Amino acid sequence: AGIGKTSLAVEIAYRCAGSDGVPPGHSHLNFAFVLFFTARQSDLTLLDVLDGIGRWTGNDYIVKLTDPAQKYLEVKRLLAQERILLIIDNLETVGDSGIHNFTSDMPYPSQLLLTHRGYYSTSAHVRPISLEELSVSASEELISRELKRIEDESPEYYRSAIQGFPDLLTELRKHTLGNPLDIEWVVARLRTHTIESVVSDLRSARGNLFRDMFDRA
Repeated sequence: AGIGKTSLAVEIAYRCAGSDGVPPGHSHLNFAFVLFFTARQSDLTLLDVLDGIGRWTGNDYIVKLTDPAQKYLEVKRLLAQERILLIIDNLETVGDSGIHNFTSDMPYPSQLLLTHRGYYSTSAHVRPISLEELSVSASEELISRELKRIEDESPEYYRSAIQGFPDLLTELRKHTLGNPLDIEWVVARLRTHTIESVVSDLRSARGNLFRDMFDRA
């Protein structure tokens, strides 16, 4: 957790949708619609996905259908007619087996992007991409960038506190283990906690660093 799956999926969605200054059709993808669903903070169901696809593509008649089987077939037909990028985030938290069945057969030319902590499929149509922890140099670069933000916001605090702890970068890198979310969250704590307390919590944290430190925050 926290390795950057959701952030990467969101960035892909923005780029494919032509948002954030990136022109539509970048990399010759040319999606008519980019639809993003997440199961992170809700019990995502197949009905949510089917109705969302119908609503966000302007096909409200799909939402109004009362027969689940007919609704399913109409969405599949739509996906076969329009080039749609469907993104489902945090698939491992989805309890509705209907979603898993739905995503196992994505009609061409639409495409499907799933994020999952440990997703595995033997299908020849699935291309798994594993996200690894940051390298030492990339970790230090991210930590330095986050610390620079603190320096820009509070120059005096940065000079008096952070620069006075010469091993801070090494301590942060060593204990966050290349996890981008942990790095950003731990550096953010330096704004409200003493460096000594943050480093002490890092050294004593076990297992899930974020949960362990959050419980003591």
